Amino acid sequence: ERTVVAFSFPEEAPANRYYWLLVDGGEAELCYSDPGDEPALSVVAESLAFVAWHRGRLLWSDAVRDGLIRVTGERALARSLPDWNLHTPQVWIR
Repeated sequence: ERTVVAFSFPEEAPANRYYWLLVDGGEAELCYSDPGDEPALSVVAESLAFVAWHRGRLLWSDAVRDGLIRVTGERALARSLPDWNLHTPQVWIR
């Protein structure tokens, strides 16, 4: 099944603000222009928080709780989105 996830990073310059993840037949592709399908999910995130999560330095639940990442769309898909990240969260000592 073809699935589109739209990402928006509001504080970024317009050229770096929007991305789409297109998942089709088990393959994923990052798109720099809208692939045309209605997104199943929309993710609005602060860039640094999203990168920290992706690198395993921030828990998804913490980022969502603090309003750094917001997800709207299909509930089941939204719940599974954090599992798509292949990085294991790490504990950092300050």
